[in-house]
Amino acid sequence: MGKQPQVGADAGVEITTTGGTAPGKRTRTAGLPATRATAAPAPPGPAGASMGDQLAARDDPFGLHLIDPADLDGFAPGARPAREPGARSATLFPSERYLAHEVERDFALLKPAGIDVATAADYAKRVEATFGSVEAYLAWRGESNALLARPLPDGGTLARLINEHGATQEVFFYWVSWAYHKRGMDADATVKLITAGITPELKATVDAAADAIGAKIPIQGFCPRPQRDGAHYLLGTFSEHGLGRAVDIEPNLNPILVPKIWNAIEAAVGRRVERTSDRWKWEPDALYDDLDALCNQWVMVVEAAIETQRQVEVRGQDRAARSAGTLVDLGPLDHALGTRPPPATAPGPSLLREPTVVADSATLRATAIERVLGFPRDTAAFLAALPGLRFLNHPRQRVLALRQQGLLWGALFDNVDLHHFEVPKDPLPPWTPTPARRPPTRTDLDVIPTDDDR
Repeated sequence: MGKQPQVGADAGVEITTTGGTAPGKRTRTAGLPATRATAAPAPPGPAGASMGDQLAARDDPFGLHLIDPADLDGFAPGARPAREPGARSATLFPSERYLAHEVERDFALLKPAGIDVATAADYAKRVEATFGSVEAYLAWRGESNALLARPLPDGGTLARLINEHGATQEVFFYWVSWAYHKRGMDADATVKLITAGITPELKATVDAAADAIGAKIPIQGFCPRPQRDGAHYLLGTFSEHGLGRAVDIEPNLNPILVPKIWNAIEAAVGRRVERTSDRWKWEPDALYDDLDALCNQWVMVVEAAIETQRQVEVRGQDRAARSAGTLVDLGPLDHALGTRPPPATAPGPSLLREPTVVADSATLRATAIERVLGFPRDTAAFLAALPGLRFLNHPRQRVLALRQQGLLWGALFDNVDLHHFEVPKDPLPPWTPTPARRPPTRTDLDVIPTDDDR
């Protein structure tokens, strides 16, 4: 925007004279003292004035002020509402209120997803620490939205590739796109990564593992979002999934087990598995076998609990049926005494009838797991829905082939992420699986191994 002419104490007043000069000629009158003049209010702009002209007219070149439409009623497009000369636009255009409103709006979208800040004020502090200021955050938000609006060759825009959770995901993308920017990635590089969903390095690694076992490895999981600590997304961090350096493999069959559930499963089975980086480096086959054995024993524990629960329900139904039969048998006596009309039902069931059959339903499995773990049903209900009650469903060859290609398994994490594989920050040492399958080993110290375990 060009610099506007100033009228101040150091300038005289220009007037139009009729004597001594040509008609209409302007001359500086030295005899008159200089005065401070006030700029006249800008006249209403022409209909259809551009947005830039309207922003300039109200001293808001970046469009950061909040406008109440009611304040503009009666003004032509481009008009500037009248106010006292020199007065600030705090009443009609409260920029601070606008900034706070936008921060609160984004916080409200992220809060249900679970983030590591508790209030809108805390979110504003995190914004300032990451972006430098709220104004810079909102400016980058505009850049990020423009990136999401970029068209894709196969139709639609970039937004459809990251729009799993609607507006919440878009706010996450403000943070992630900023992380891309800080890593030196321009818009083209960002679009390329999101479109592919995986780095060329990781794709080649997974393809090599698939070739080694002669079977396709289904991968998914690209999501531009911050890291998660189990309960919260950590704003300002970056997930390996968002960099295309991690994949999920059949997450519906290989869930994430938080420490509370994992520890309860080990306690119920009576078996502890040593999940260390050293074992993954040097004995990944033994690690897998221990996890597989734990899974098998977990299934046995739950199946026993299901059978116990089934018998409880059978006995309960038998007891209810017998009680109903007793009441029916007393009916004729009541009728003989004239106390009530004869019953319309037949005599009660025989005590020698076949036992009641209770279906092996999801509710029955969930109730059994609830009793085994000692948690509320909704805490571990997902375990009851797993096929065969198994929480580990990766084939052994798949896991070992991915280790041979140098990937890190999420089974080592505090949140036991059984479907997660990623490119480690520090390369793993070379390892080659042996043809012979070694038997499962016991790694808990408080259980005496049996002959089958040795």
